[in-house]
Amino acid sequence: MTEPLGLVPLSRRSRYMFSFPLRTVVAVALACAALAFPAHASIVIQGSRVVFPAENKDVSVRVSNPDNKPVLLQAWVDESTQGLPEASKAPFALSPAVSRVDPKGMQHLRVVALPNTLPKDRESVFYLHVLGIPPKPTEDAANYVQIALRNVIKLFYRPVGLDGNPNDAHQDVTWTLVKRGKGVALQAHNPTPYHVSFANFRVEIGGVSHKQVGGGMVAPKNTQVFDLDELDIHFGKRDAHLYYTYIDDWGALREMPLALAT
Repeated sequence: MTEPLGLVPLSRRSRYMFSFPLRTVVAVALACAALAFPAHASIVIQGSRVVFPAENKDVSVRVSNPDNKPVLLQAWVDESTQGLPEASKAPFALSPAVSRVDPKGMQHLRVVALPNTLPKDRESVFYLHVLGIPPKPTEDAANYVQIALRNVIKLFYRPVGLDGNPNDAHQDVTWTLVKRGKGVALQAHNPTPYHVSFANFRVEIGGVSHKQVGGGMVAPKNTQVFDLDELDIHFGKRDAHLYYTYIDDWGALREMPLALAT
């Protein structure tokens, strides 16, 4: 997930970098196009998730800079997708927290677990934030737009000795239809100690795929309701079959039939 960032302190001694909501950034960029080209940076994280086994002291995450210009990289772990580095209370430290990545270059981030009181009977989820900050334009233009983009992926902290296989946890999720307003929704109960992530759901009737909607995540030993307004009109039809696509430890998407509890 990539998003424009708000106000982020690069360090205690550095100045703040401002960027704005996406619509504002686009509007400002268009308005300034006649004056100067916007400067932006892109950082690519290897993988779509990080699994941190509790028995490890650290894990390594590789990031790369596909641009032809160097990028200043800032990284941190937070409890939410919107957090700022100085406000984070997540029990993790990153090394390096701030670094330069050369053009077409790579950087390995070392994520270190700090002493914590996280649950030992289930996974905990956090979010790894990686911010790419572009250099100032070399042109002599007095006006330019500088955009810093933030990539956010999930980090799962996995205690030692949890029962079962995390890649099989989706099989233990039980599904039921529940009333939701004038329609129905899909309720998922996850009895396992692992987070189960779903990329999407779809309905197939007579071998033809009719609809596909977004998914979500069900926390360990928890229940989640998915609003499927675009699908519920198909529930109960003859030859209608539900499918879900789950995401495994390596970020691969795998589709499976969804069986409703009776």
